[in-house]
Amino acid sequence: DMTYQDSPNYFWMASYQAIAAANHALEAIAELEAKGVDCSVQKGEALLCRAYNHFMLVNVFAQHYNPAFAATDMGVAYVTEPEKEVFGHYERVSVKDTYDRIRKDLEEGLPLISNKAYGDTPKYHFTREAAQAFACRFYLYVGEWQKAIEAADEALGDNPTCAIGTSISRCLQPTGRKTILRCRRVRTCCWHPPYLSLPWISRSIVTGILRPSTIPCSSKMTMW
Repeated sequence: DMTYQDSPNYFWMASYQAIAAANHALEAIAELEAKGVDCSVQKGEALLCRAYNHFMLVNVFAQHYNPAFAATDMGVAYVTEPEKEVFGHYERVSVKDTYDRIRKDLEEGLPLISNKAYGDTPKYHFTREAAQAFACRFYLYVGEWQKAIEAADEALGDNPTCAIGTSISRCLQPTGRKTILRCRRVRTCCWHPPYLSLPWISRSIVTGILRPSTIPCSSKMTMW
């Protein structure tokens, strides 16, 4: 039977909760960096979380990217500022604008990711392999084939069956870089919105930087 977690509304809410958490993290990181604290890894992960959740939202609730129509097809609201009120007003932007902003966050955040920062607990983090897998999917959707291949090579390495985690490797066949290009969206992977929701991002991405209580848990966005 379908549960609430299988509903479009849950997906929408969980995605925007993760985005809200990322934005609060980025605000706190900016304040710390102004004081000379190095938060580059946390910044990179927050940017990737924001990009990924918008990427999922635009592909679930809007038209898929088509360069002929992307500038006129309606996308989703791309939220980049921390929420200061419960029911804020957000403008939808075009699919092209949504993808342009995803690209900006992705390409700014990816070079900042360092697996060493996660120590022995890389799960539920955007590792470099996970980030490259997301980049591969993004470039695949926009038709930038060479960049998609390069990102797939980075993500899969020499051992594609275990390069990017157990939950994904079960779905892949060891056929090299083409594997990730053939693989359809995997809902059980570590970037699915429930894993990027407010409590998790507060504990893992910005440990010691942001407390869960600083994020308005009642924040909501109405579905169009």
